[in-house]
Amino acid sequence: MTAVADGPTDGSGSPADNRAESAVPRPGPWSWIGLALGGAIMAYAVWGAVQAFSTTEQLGLARWLVGSAIAHDFVLAPVVTVIGLVLARFLPVSVRGPVLGATAISGIVLLVSWPALRGYGLRAGNPSILPHDYPRNAAIVLGLVWAVALVVVAVRLIRVRRR
Repeated sequence: MTAVADGPTDGSGSPADNRAESAVPRPGPWSWIGLALGGAIMAYAVWGAVQAFSTTEQLGLARWLVGSAIAHDFVLAPVVTVIGLVLARFLPVSVRGPVLGATAISGIVLLVSWPALRGYGLRAGNPSILPHDYPRNAAIVLGLVWAVALVVVAVRLIRVRRR
């Protein structure tokens, strides 16, 4: 973050008047490096999809990507936000972060695994499509997420009681 200006800029005499403006973080060199690397990886993925997929498959991929973005923005984000607001109202501050984090991660896991959980693309004549027990695997992942959250909550509660 940038420092608060030493002198006034609006004539009031108080450098505190510009805190909101100066509190906006500026992208550093790592941000630009990440942007360049991420952009190159995405460009490579698009190039690979154009080279490897037929037009029908490209349209299916585009539909899936747009649908994923819509599902995230209009389903996952609002649901997790409402759940987070409700939980934040009732949870103690010491456990709020791990529980809200686990809730958000659980939503993402369910959203990403939804097609496999629903069996989309399953073909009776081809057992190699969706060959795993996806409901069990999703339950294992969710169990691990909540186990980690529970450990963090337990550690925090022990620390709070020792004070």
